[in-house]
Amino acid sequence: VSEELTRLSQDPLWYRRVKKLGGSENRYRTRVGRWRILFVLDSGKVDVADIFLKKEKGDYRRRR
Repeated sequence: VSEELTRLSQDPLWYRRVKKLGGSENRYRTRVGRWRILFVLDSGKVDVADIFLKKEKGDYRRRR
């Protein structure tokens, strides 16, 4: 996951799984294996809002 976060910080829209969240101008999400990453893109800068681990189908657990 750390490699993907590094790539995300260098080029936020590099990965085809980056999707814009509805109802927002600058919020996105992406998947990295079982991890889900929510982030805000503001003037080319990435702020990671949250990271979740998908445990089973339909189940997300917040990483702390």
